[in-house]
Parts: sequence; C-alpha cells; structure tokens
Amino acid sequence: SINPKARFVRPHARLFFSRRNYAIIQGLVETAARIGELLALTLDDYQPGQGQIAIRKSKGDEPRIVPISPAWAQAVDAYLKVRPKVESQYLFVNEFGRPIGVNEFGQVFRGYLKYAGLSGFSLHGLRHYSLTQLAKTDLWAASQIAGHKDLTVTRRYLHGDPDHVRASHVAAAPLMRILADNKPVIERRRKVV
Repeated sequence: SINPKARFVRPHARLFFSRRNYAIIQGLVETAARIGELLALTLDDYQPGQGQIAIRKSKGDEPRIVPISPAWAQAVDAYLKVRPKVESQYLFVNEFGRPIGVNEFGQVFRGYLKYAGLSGFSLHGLRHYSLTQLAKTDLWAASQIAGHKDLTVTRRYLHGDPDHVRASHVAAAPLMRILADNKPVIERRRKVV
C-alpha cells in the first residue's frame, strides 16, 4: 500500500479531506485559477447564486470575476457540509480551520499522483489545460478569466492544433454562409433569363 497510514484516519476526516481536495482540484480546472488564488478565496468570494467567484488576491493585483458551473458549485457545497465550524473566512481550510498553504496542498496533489501512478502533472498544469481549452473557444474570454492584461500572454495557450483549426473553419463556414445568403438572388436571376 502506498499510504498505509490512511487506515488510521477517522472516517469523518477522510470524508472532509476527500470532499475538500476534490472541490479544490475541480476548482482549478473549472476556474483556471492559480492554486494560490483558489486557496485565498473567502466564503464571500464564493457566489454560487450568481454563478461566479470573485478572485481578489491575484498575481497581477487585479481582482476579477470568474464564472463557475453548477457542477463545481455542487462539489463545493458538498465540502461545505463537512467543513469545520470555525471562524475562518477562508473557503478552503485545513482540518483545524486554518488556511491551507500552496506548498501544503502541493504535497497533497503529489500524493494523489503517486497513488494513481501518474507523472508529469502539476497544479499549474491544470490551469494550463483549462486556459488552452478556453482559448480555443474564445481568446478574449480566456484572457479575462486568466486575469491577463494582454492578449499576447493568453495567446501562448493556443497550440497548433490542425483539427481544432479545421473544426473552427467548418463551424464558421464563411463561404457557405455567403452562398446560403445569396441563394435566392441567384435563383431569381436564373428565372428572369
């Protein structure tokens, strides 16, 4: 067994850790936030009724609003049911109700990777994955979600993916739109002649 000490963890603590860690990892993918930004969220920053979180402590010192899905809100709400009843305003806390450090959660994440037998993943890699997916859809929106002041920074997340380029071209269908819009005009001209 990779973690033989796990069997000595109380069931309630196991439930707390699993729900909290699941919500954090899902949140990193959902929001494309940096781990420090996510761990700095307060209870007030989590706004599921508005479908968003407010990131107030960011790398660029620019607060931003990031949309969230009902799926992530469910994960956070499940965690909040087992969160310790403490005075801390931080959304994510340790088992004693204190804030979680970036390095502390990094160790937890590496433990999961080791247990799963995976390598080559990082917490920042989750942000990279999310921003790559967002940038493929809408570069400007990805830039806003990431908190980038310049689109050239976000553009780095675009990778040469010929299948994506082809699918975007098919979806946009520039020639087909013109032909479809002008079809009645062309048909009318034929009838006149």
